[in-house]
Amino acid sequence: MKANRPVMGFRLDIVVEPVDVGYRAYCPAFEELCWFADTEIEARRVAKRALVTFLRFLVKNHYGIPTEVIVTEPLRKYNVPMRKLATQEV
Repeated sequence: MKANRPVMGFRLDIVVEPVDVGYRAYCPAFEELCWFADTEIEARRVAKRALVTFLRFLVKNHYGIPTEVIVTEPLRKYNVPMRKLATQEV
């Protein structure tokens, strides 16, 4: 059984905008990351999955995370754990 570990939550905005061919999605907290897709829904889904993977990498490797994306209030029951979020469809 794993020891109780503190739970850390994240809240990220994903902006989706039309471009010449398809849609571009990006997260203002991580401006260097952006994704392109054919539809708005696909762009949001790809961005969401990629951000979950990126945050897992940052946490696992002890890299800094921008403080504006860390949720400090207690997690509510409607918050989705990162492991479930990675497989969740938009």
